[in-house]
Amino acid sequence: MVTVRVRPILGFDAKKLSIVHVLDKKVVIVTDPGHAVSSSDGSQNVNYLHSGRSKEKRYAFDHVFDDTDAQVRVHKCGCR
Repeated sequence: MVTVRVRPILGFDAKKLSIVHVLDKKVVIVTDPGHAVSSSDGSQNVNYLHSGRSKEKRYAFDHVFDDTDAQVRVHKCGCR
C-alpha cells in the first residue's frame, strides 16, 4: 500500500497559492504555478505563451492525506 501526505502550507509559504490538490483521497493533482513570470525588478509579467493552457500532473495512490488531516489520523490509517 502506498500512502501520501500533503503537508500544510508553512508560514513563509503563506503568500503563495497552493499548487497541490487532493481529489477523492486517492489522487494528487499538481498544477502549474506559471501564470505569471517575475522579472528582475520584481514586477509580474503575463506569460502569454502559457496563458489559456492548464498544465497539471495527476498521481494516483492507495490513500492520500490532505493538509487538514491530523498526524493521529495518518498514523492510525498508515500503521495497520
